[in-house]
Amino acid sequence: MQILKKIIIGLVTVILLLILIAYLLPNSCIVTRTVEINAPVEVVYAQVADFNHWNSWSPWYRKDTTMKQTIIGTAGMGKHLMKWESDKKEVGHGSIEFDKVVQNNSIDATLAFDEMKMQSTMMYRFEPTAAGTKITWSDSLNLGYNPMMRWAGLFMDKMMGPDFEAGLKNMKEVSEKK
Repeated sequence: MQILKKIIIGLVTVILLLILIAYLLPNSCIVTRTVEINAPVEVVYAQVADFNHWNSWSPWYRKDTTMKQTIIGTAGMGKHLMKWESDKKEVGHGSIEFDKVVQNNSIDATLAFDEMKMQSTMMYRFEPTAAGTKITWSDSLNLGYNPMMRWAGLFMDKMMGPDFEAGLKNMKEVSEKK
């Protein structure tokens, strides 16, 4: 009985310690990737500004080409919205809606994942260069007070970064062919 009591006290102590440490971790994180594309800003911007073009470069569409998509609103404008539903866990269900759009310069959008009841701010920045366009793709997440999300925040770059890299590589290929 003494051993069981010590095990329970030890487990409770470890759990409480992990929760306390979580509140010392950052309550937000940002994942960012950049690539230079040998195409004019207008061409690269058009790939992002219109959800009808996303299937040609989206890393998530390539994971599930049968996902159901609904596109609402005018391309390149605020409130342009795409909802998706996928049976594949790595794609899931969610939506992305443009909040602020500055033609050929920037797009800010709200990304929502239904399963996790989580939102983040997706940002695309387009910068003309001598060779074409530098595009920066970022996602900023507010992790709030959930200790599990704060621990997960430590791994967001490793979880999301490869998808951003794949998407930018695909976008580079598509844009440079135009």
